[in-house]
Amino acid sequence: RCGKLNDAEVCWLVGLPFPRTIVASNENLEAILTAASSPLSFPFILKDMYGSQGDSNYLIKDSTALKKALRAHPALTFAAQEYIPNTGDYRFVVYGDKIALAFRRQAQDGGHLNNISKGGKGTLVPPDSFAPQVLQDVLAAARAKNVQIAGVDVLFDERTNQHYILEINLTPQLAGGAFSAEHMQGLAALIRETLHAAAP
Repeated sequence: RCGKLNDAEVCWLVGLPFPRTIVASNENLEAILTAASSPLSFPFILKDMYGSQGDSNYLIKDSTALKKALRAHPALTFAAQEYIPNTGDYRFVVYGDKIALAFRRQAQDGGHLNNISKGGKGTLVPPDSFAPQVLQDVLAAARAKNVQIAGVDVLFDERTNQHYILEINLTPQLAGGAFSAEHMQGLAALIRETLHAAAP
């Protein structure tokens, strides 16, 4: 139920938009991605399948960079993912069947990592400012994981405005991450609703 591969599988099974993703051993991944028939073209994202907060996450621009990253982490299992040009991504925090808050994350150093833990800027955004289909897909992603608490990351292609589900985080940094007060308000509301529903 965890890891980038499971996120891709879940989204594929329920028909949600998700970047093309390949997972394999380092040796096989290098062979696949450097072949003339590679299903991904440079640049693409290479990230630790079980990583968090942007750790071991690279924008791979050529075969030399790919080999360097794979050889630097022989014990890791990587996911290679289609790179989608963007100006930031969005974290939607889901409690139960509601989106409690949403915030934009935008890299500040010219890199590709929008994570706030990696120096990205976070800005709260009203959930109702997004198209209904985006909100429906966020809730569908959380339901597909069969969890009541999730941080669903969404990326918009700056060329087409098509949205993609990036990850479905089961531990969305409730207490120690950005906007912890808003997180706690949403969590408290979920607890109240759960207790009310369970009351005789």
